[in-house]
Amino acid sequence: MSRQSGLQFYNIRFVNIVEIDDDNRRAFFKELCELFRRVSREYIDIFKDRPILAISPTMADGELNDFELRCFLLPSDKKEKFSRALKLGSPGLGAAGTTWRSNHGTVSEIYVDDKSDSLGLARISFHEFMHNKLKMGDEMHNDFDVGFGLAREQVSSERSIFNRSTAELTQKNAVVMAKALMENVPQYKGK
Repeated sequence: MSRQSGLQFYNIRFVNIVEIDDDNRRAFFKELCELFRRVSREYIDIFKDRPILAISPTMADGELNDFELRCFLLPSDKKEKFSRALKLGSPGLGAAGTTWRSNHGTVSEIYVDDKSDSLGLARISFHEFMHNKLKMGDEMHNDFDVGFGLAREQVSSERSIFNRSTAELTQKNAVVMAKALMENVPQYKGK
């Protein structure tokens, strides 16, 4: 089968309750786009009959298709106060992020503080998006079929003594996300 011509735009919308300055936002989006570029390559290989995806993160809230993603950026020191997940019935919050499914849609959150760097924010966002799209809870952290890497419970930008991140996007992570990327997972649309 041949590929459909054109691009399919894919929005990742961030709702920022906490402010991120322009330089950090650009660096964060650059890191996130690099992760999703690898997913896009796998998507192209798997779905040869579909248009190429143009994945675009933005801080502008707006309409989403049911296959697109949305994430709240919350201050980590006030996450309980601002958490949509808690309001929708989540029994608790993760240290760096939470994804929770409810009758009102799936909500993903990441928690930001003054020590948050662009690489860590991108990896934590991607981790929460894996929970979101793969429809998995904590079992994702230890699931061999998901490929560990950024699916592990502890995700950060810390480097090992070999100057490699302690949690990298694995090929298996990229493949499972590519397969799930266009799945309908309605997002929480509240404020």
